[in-house]
Amino acid sequence: WTKKPNFTELRGHTKEQCCQPLLCTADVCKGSDVKVKNGTGILGSTAEECCEPAYCRDVECPSMTEYTRLIHNDDGTARRGSTAKDCCKEAKCADLDCGASPRGVWKNSSRQGLGSTYPECCDKSYCADFTCQPSTQWVSRNL
Repeated sequence: WTKKPNFTELRGHTKEQCCQPLLCTADVCKGSDVKVKNGTGILGSTAEECCEPAYCRDVECPSMTEYTRLIHNDDGTARRGSTAKDCCKEAKCADLDCGASPRGVWKNSSRQGLGSTYPECCDKSYCADFTCQPSTQWVSRNL
């Protein structure tokens, strides 16, 4: 609660007559691991009254294929944070094995940058890139 405007001129003797409720604001919840509690009109002025933990499970990364959302810490506990910096890890093309693509339609590329999908990070494999030589040494005897 805080004093109403014109407090010294108001008549009254109760909290409701002389004071006005102090409502939680986003300014109270500074820091990347807390957020304002859900709801409107919550009374309070301290982090304990107004804030609750922020978790990475609620954060959207800038790109679904260029970043991986980090939901858990290494020890398995829920990761706290409210920003992409806290909760998202870059997915680098260099970490993708293009040769492991289904049916071998992709091959490794020299592409650098972010991505986690074959079209973003790999080159298509064409028969023109394949060499049929040397041919087999097996010869049919039924000539």
